[in-house]
Amino acid sequence: VCVYSLRARPRPFVSTPIEWKEVRAALKKSDAELLSFDFEQVLRRVKKKGDLFGPVLVDMQRLPNLKAIKNKA
Repeated sequence: VCVYSLRARPRPFVSTPIEWKEVRAALKKSDAELLSFDFEQVLRRVKKKGDLFGPVLVDMQRLPNLKAIKNKA
């Protein structure tokens, strides 16, 4: 599912980028529901936190040279 896509459910949750501190909090409380967001919650999150996925669109990444890695094997 693409980021910010609605899930096909009776109460559609949104595929939402989250922060590591949110993951740790959900684990600490053993509550996965803390990581489920409906569309209204996501709109509020983006307004408050900005687009957490945004950096992915502009960060330059270098992929390893797979040919060189294969030749070493």
